[in-house]
Amino acid sequence: KNEFLEEISTSKNIDDKIQSLQNKTTSILKYEIVKTYDIVNEINSGTLSNKLISLDPITRTFQVTNFNYSKYKDQSSSLNPGDVTNKLKNRFGKTETESYEGTLKMVVGNANQQNNEYIKNIDVDVKDVFMENNVPNRTAQLALANYTVIKASIPGDPGITAGRTVQFDIYSLKPSNNIRELDKFYSGKYLVTAVRHVIVAPSTYQTILELAKDSSATSYVKRDSDSAEAKEFSGFTDAINTFNNIIGLFK
Repeated sequence: KNEFLEEISTSKNIDDKIQSLQNKTTSILKYEIVKTYDIVNEINSGTLSNKLISLDPITRTFQVTNFNYSKYKDQSSSLNPGDVTNKLKNRFGKTETESYEGTLKMVVGNANQQNNEYIKNIDVDVKDVFMENNVPNRTAQLALANYTVIKASIPGDPGITAGRTVQFDIYSLKPSNNIRELDKFYSGKYLVTAVRHVIVAPSTYQTILELAKDSSATSYVKRDSDSAEAKEFSGFTDAINTFNNIIGLFK
C-alpha cells in the first residue's frame, strides 16, 4: 500500500511525526483529474439505478428487476466508506437511485424454470444463469469502477503495479480563510488501473499512474430539495428574490 500527497514539507527541522509521514509517502509531481462526478451521465449509464426486463421463451414469462445503488452499497464492499450520491430528489420525488428508467436493458433468462411443472416432468437439470442479478450489478459495477479517474506523475517507482490500492490525498483551498486542507471528495483510496514508466536519459525517471475509485471518502450531504437550506445552497432563493425585485419595479 502506498500513500501519495500532493505536497509535503521539505524542511530539515521537522518533528518525528512529520518525518515518519515523509518516509511513508511519495510527492506528486503533477496530477490531472480525468473524470469526475457527472450526475446526468451516471443516470444515463445505469450507475446509480437501472431496470432489467428478462424474458423466458420457454415458460413465456418475464421478470422486471430494478437496481438501486443505495441497497447495493449496503451489501457490497468499496474502496471508501462514503456514498457517491446525496440522494437529492427530482421534481417527481425520486432520488438518483430510484430513476430506473434512465437505463433499460432486455435479456433472455431462465429464472424459476426448475419450478415449471412441464420441465419437472421431463426430468431436465436446469441451472439458473442469474441474469436478474448479474446484468444490473455488472452495468453499475463497470461504471462505478471509473467513477472518479485521476492521472498522476510521481518520481520513478518500479514497485508500483496495476491492481494495487493507494491512498491519494489532494489539498483544497478554502476561499473564505485561505486554509489548505485535504479535499474531502477527491482524496481517498484509489485503485491503480494503469502504470507507465517514462525514462529520459540521462537522469529523468517518472512513473505515470492512472487511478480510479468507486466511492468517496466523505459522503455527500443529504439534502431535501424542498427545504430552505437546499434552495439557499443551490442559489434558488437568490434567483427568486431577484425575480421579485424586478417584478416590483413594474408595480
